[in-house]
Amino acid sequence: MLRIGSYILLFYLAFRLSKHSFEFEKVSRLELVVLPLYSTLMFFITMTWKEENIIVAIVLFLLSFLIG
Repeated sequence: MLRIGSYILLFYLAFRLSKHSFEFEKVSRLELVVLPLYSTLMFFITMTWKEENIIVAIVLFLLSFLIG
């Protein structure tokens, strides 16, 4: 049931974000907080917890930290 709910939430947020994709819209504080939290939640729900995948996730995290 949790997976179905997370997919429904994913589709709703994807629709909401892409609805105004071709026009300028000021980003609200709520979206600045919700998007990173949602991305983190989806990462932990869909991650396959194997040693190989964890190493790749750590490397990508370090790379993104350096780029940011």
